[in-house]
Amino acid sequence: DAAALNKIVGGFAISDTAANIQTNLAALTADASLITSITATSGTVTVGTGVFSADAAALNKIVGGFAISDTAANIQTNLAALTTDASHIASITATSGTVTVGTGVFSADAAALNKIVGGFAISDTAANIQANLAALTADASHITSITATSGPVTVGTALFVADEAALNEIVGGFAISDTAANIQANQAALAADASHITSITTTSGTVTVGTALFVADESSLNNIAGGFAISDTAANIQANLAALAADASHITSITATSGPVTVGTGVFVADAAALNKIVGGFAISDTA
Repeated sequence: DAAALNKIVGGFAISDTAANIQTNLAALTADASLITSITATSGTVTVGTGVFSADAAALNKIVGGFAISDTAANIQTNLAALTTDASHIASITATSGTVTVGTGVFSADAAALNKIVGGFAISDTAANIQANLAALTADASHITSITATSGPVTVGTALFVADEAALNEIVGGFAISDTAANIQANQAALAADASHITSITTTSGTVTVGTALFVADESSLNNIAGGFAISDTAANIQANLAALAADASHITSITATSGPVTVGTGVFVADAAALNKIVGGFAISDTA
């Protein structure tokens, strides 16, 4: 009855099952200029990228949109066209592999990439990833992983705080490089994220903390290239000697800010590694 339907002023609508609509997409596309809308009464119309390219005119008439299901390779090849039509696409499913793109394609085709069920991956140079961290962070909930293909991604503490969501997606982690003052100011956040940080480099000065911060943030402090310093009262240093000795290989020096550190021979034997880091030395007090 297409001949008669095509005579209707203002066009006509289609309503049928998703299966029947999919079967007749080629014919519906040929007549798309006369069709006002297509309603799928059961299920979602789901097509591959080949059918999408051929029958987009009819697919775009479907109320509530349609779905794409195809291999990751075919989806990647058609990302530009899928992005142009993203407002009509309900979801995109990769049937084999993961859709993986560089930051350039991500910037251009985020609208389609964000429709992919289970998300997508980024793979690019460290420089390109660093340059796009803000955008990657804004879209981090859709990104399954980020791979730097050359060199490590290295950021300061300000970018770390702003873009942690994207940085934590980087396979193998990322590095921090900043002044000792900025690193000290962000120790709590760095310690909470220590499992993602490969190294911390101070560009000026030495990171120096008290024993309380040492105990709280040891995981982050141990990532500092070249180590860190301790400065606290003799009493606090003595109270934490066992922990300081266990971590002595990361500690460059220990400064007692009031009074000498004084220990017995038993503590000396157990904690000599830490005691030997004390600036100006330490005292022994024990029985004859």
